[in-house]
Amino acid sequence: MAKSGHTLAAAVGSAVGEANPNLVPEVHSIHGNVAEAIVIKNGNMFFLSEPDGTLPLTPGHGFGLYYHDCRFLNGYELKISGKKPEVLVRNADHGFMATLGLSNPDVNLNGKPLPKHSVEIRWERIASAEDLALVDTLLLQNLTNESISFSLEFQFQTAFEDIFAIRGLFQGKHGVRHPPVWENSVLSFRYDGADEIEREIAIDFSP
Repeated sequence: MAKSGHTLAAAVGSAVGEANPNLVPEVHSIHGNVAEAIVIKNGNMFFLSEPDGTLPLTPGHGFGLYYHDCRFLNGYELKISGKKPEVLVRNADHGFMATLGLSNPDVNLNGKPLPKHSVEIRWERIASAEDLALVDTLLLQNLTNESISFSLEFQFQTAFEDIFAIRGLFQGKHGVRHPPVWENSVLSFRYDGADEIEREIAIDFSP
């Protein structure tokens, strides 16, 4: 069994108050249904995801990682050798924690097929208000009798949007969005808002 994990930590340069119309660079109003969404919450931080635990990379949805009415993360996808895993079970009864059971779809590994349900993935997610972090832990188990090698791919997207702008209530002024930085297994996104507050999300990978 293999284990990997990563922590998403949000930070702000000063205290965040009420929603500020100077925060948001771009706006897409919400559409779609979130009735089947997975929701975990701890203090002023909450994470709203699709039933498979991910956030679409396309615009126009309300899923994301929110803190003090700002959506820090609006895209987060997991793929196995280029394909999204299948959801078998999910549970978020604890409020601050969610657990998903996933499995691989049919994939082709350099000409060799890997049948679906050959790899089991246990995905645990915890929202920590004390650490201001979202901690994801993935446990992978090979259910076959052979050694297999495949890629586990993550994609992230940030926009640092005000919650009212996400609803399409105002456009907002432009801030400065800095290019992502990868250093020492940490992927960082930083945004200097027009409200003079610096916001950052750092994704720390631990094998």
